[in-house]
Amino acid sequence: MPHCPNCNQKWNLKKTLKAHGDHNLGTACPNCKEVQYVSRKTKQLQGFITMGYMIITFLAWREFELGAVPFFTVAILTIVLGIFILISATELSEELESGWRLIEDRKILEDINEGGAADISCPSFKHKDYPN
Repeated sequence: MPHCPNCNQKWNLKKTLKAHGDHNLGTACPNCKEVQYVSRKTKQLQGFITMGYMIITFLAWREFELGAVPFFTVAILTIVLGIFILISATELSEELESGWRLIEDRKILEDINEGGAADISCPSFKHKDYPN
């Protein structure tokens, strides 16, 4: 289970699951009430677990030609194992971090963390609120 980087309070299972559900919105620490975010390392781990799940279930279906019951057993056990690993390895951060280190994402997140408006100047990005 993760610990709050601000007050070092250990989070319970319910708060940890809520933090994963709201990983870009942040979750308030139950002790110090400071907003904490899921760390970049944890977001990357979540991506690798999802890819691993897809590979394992594909192999179970395609290569091992398992029947319906063994296939769904492998799929459910893989999901449970992935959730257990993710919850036990969750780390928190005091700042919103993107899942991958992209220069544009980093600049946008810095602007958001400083309270300013994000400067989105990507030519392929068209939005009525962000003129190019």
